[in-house]
Amino acid sequence: MNLNSSLARVCQALALTLLVALPACAVRQTAAPELGKEGPFGELVRSVQLELPRDGRQLAKPSELLRSISTTPNDIDRVIGGAACNPTFSNRVTPTATIDLLRYWYEANASYSPNYVNGVSKSLEDAAYGQYWFDSFGAATGDYDIYLRWVTPPAPGTAFIGLSDWDRDGWVWYPVPASGRLSVSDTQRFVSDGPNLFNILMATVMLTGTEAHELDYVLIGEPTNPPMAVYIGLDSDVTQNLAPRTVDFQVQIPLAGTEVKTIEMDLDGQPGYEISDDDDGINQYEYTVPGDYTVRFRVTDELDRVFNYEDSFTIVNPSNQLPTVNVSGSVASGPAPLDVIWDASGSTDPDGQIIRYRWNIDADSDWDFTTTEPELTCSYGYEGQIFCVVEAQDNDFGLDTGTDFVTITSGWKTKLLDTTNPQEIDSLDICQTFGGGPSKAVLAYSCYNADRINTISSMDSAGVNWNSIKELAYTGDRLGGIDPSICALASGTPVIAFGEEVSDTDSNTVLKLAKATNWAADAWNAPITIDAGTGTGEDNCIELIDGQPSIVSKSGGISSSARLHYYRCADAMANSWGSAQMIGELGPATFDTPALFDGSSGPILAVGLTPPVGSSELNILVAADASGTAWGNQTIWDGERADFVSFAPDDSGKPILAYGFDAQDAVLRKVRGSNDGHTWPGVLTDLTPPSPRSGGACEIAVWNGLPIICFQSWSSGELMAMQSMDTQGTSWGEPYSIWSLGQTGELASMTVVSGLFPVIAFTSDVAAGSELWVAYWDGP
Repeated sequence: MNLNSSLARVCQALALTLLVALPACAVRQTAAPELGKEGPFGELVRSVQLELPRDGRQLAKPSELLRSISTTPNDIDRVIGGAACNPTFSNRVTPTATIDLLRYWYEANASYSPNYVNGVSKSLEDAAYGQYWFDSFGAATGDYDIYLRWVTPPAPGTAFIGLSDWDRDGWVWYPVPASGRLSVSDTQRFVSDGPNLFNILMATVMLTGTEAHELDYVLIGEPTNPPMAVYIGLDSDVTQNLAPRTVDFQVQIPLAGTEVKTIEMDLDGQPGYEISDDDDGINQYEYTVPGDYTVRFRVTDELDRVFNYEDSFTIVNPSNQLPTVNVSGSVASGPAPLDVIWDASGSTDPDGQIIRYRWNIDADSDWDFTTTEPELTCSYGYEGQIFCVVEAQDNDFGLDTGTDFVTITSGWKTKLLDTTNPQEIDSLDICQTFGGGPSKAVLAYSCYNADRINTISSMDSAGVNWNSIKELAYTGDRLGGIDPSICALASGTPVIAFGEEVSDTDSNTVLKLAKATNWAADAWNAPITIDAGTGTGEDNCIELIDGQPSIVSKSGGISSSARLHYYRCADAMANSWGSAQMIGELGPATFDTPALFDGSSGPILAVGLTPPVGSSELNILVAADASGTAWGNQTIWDGERADFVSFAPDDSGKPILAYGFDAQDAVLRKVRGSNDGHTWPGVLTDLTPPSPRSGGACEIAVWNGLPIICFQSWSSGELMAMQSMDTQGTSWGEPYSIWSLGQTGELASMTVVSGLFPVIAFTSDVAAGSELWVAYWDGP
């Protein structure tokens, strides 16, 4: 399996695609009767329906715009700023010379101003459009107010806002009043409804006036909760807010759209507003008694609308006595994986109570867990003495820490293989090789910024000692190798499939293959070309299928149709390759490195795919024959993001698929198919919770007859592993840490040499780039 980290290239391509590809001008609209219910539009409605731009372009439909995962709003998110802004201009509108278009992609509150080439026009083909999307609408219901904040306001009657009608995939238009504030009923109809909270609201601002005008930003909030700004003069270090403390308060409503009539304040935490009819919203209050306080503010405007805001804080006791921490482990030593219960229940506070515990379970200076309970169970996998630090906080923010340690007598060890700096290791893969002596581990990795692919092999089966680094020999002009995938032939000789860039763009790559001169990978032959078609050779996977080497490779991407190609060698020695068989054309999309499995009746392919619009998809495709000349029986899990996928067989040969992704809410999942892979259950099993030890880069293998998964925890930065307790991968043990000395990168790949010696290659992010590490097992 090959794991690819190309986020920077994808983001750059995505940004450029959005900036140049989003069309502009006439609006694809809902039916006129529906629009009539929303407000009087007169000529505008008829213009939208009848008048098209002369170049044939149309305003993008909501479904054609980028969507992002949303979260359910909380009190802090009650006012929602545009998550991103992408102004687009019609053929008659150009940005002013001082405007940098990239600002629109990177800044949510970027402003724009139309500058009409022909000077005077009010037709839609001369209108300017700015497109915003709001991604905090996980459960939006009821009415919302929309606020347009102008730097230079437009002429009356020249500003309109269209909201995304997802059922019709069009826009419902409203005229923007002079105040810049309008109320919208039944907001939920404009919020997309899809799996995994892909729920957002799109807004398109249209400017038809001829005068220069500038829109600063767009906000959307509940009518009962406008963007009220309340300043509370407390120290950011809560321990400094000691009684007695005089606190300054200031209330502002900068975007209310109306005059404020009264401001009321409840500052003492008792029932009732003790301050009312405040002239300027500025006041003070002295807190002489330590404790927890909740302050409330109520504002009434000239239309008798009432707005509310509240906040809470603690005034600290200046005479507070600090807590005392007492922590101990349930065991003093043992072999890995070792479960340890850290117990801090003996901690005390002389004049209050302990309300929080923070745990640093590996003494690496980072807090790993925060709990209200004094016990924490951890599982350790790496050999050595491991310290646990716990911090207790009392109800007046007093702190104390305590430490205990446990000794792991045997387990995982790590070794640093490549410290070349600066370098960017963006892809790696590892396999076992065998032949004239004990089997070994051999890995290949690409250094994107250094334009090379390196290989390195172990000197023993356990992966304890390693040979020197070797660089693949290239022929002709080349800019670099990308996305290597490695496997051993039936003879035990390793081969590497990779892409070679022939010009300084990712789309100009060709698919290459390099074969070692012997099973020990002491040297490598010059690469041969498998496919010289431009764009092939990205996201490669090479495996033995029915004894013969086979490759899956990608072409295309986010701005063109993505295609997966299958290549099968005509012999077992990787000498004669057939032409590409296209598995499928998937449309514009991004996807990470696929995984191949040698099924009982032919190859099985798994890949995660993300289209420009809509949900991510985990795809499993099964070949219709053993040679992979035809493919079918595709299984898709919509909304299941899979950046990293890998296969391993259970004891009966059934494929077990493990997959994960890099994100804050990532999980590690697995699914098990039938013998031939034609049947897959509809239920996917979560192996890790979303936090705090979420799943990331992962690979599954079989160790001592039991499936094992290594993965990089996105949230904690650790390299972790978990092993099944049965040969079919149905019941799994707890994940445990293998390495936590720094911050892992996005790459981890595992092989098990002779079924007995697990070896994991992974990267560590450092200031100057990437370091290459391996983890190996040192135990019974």
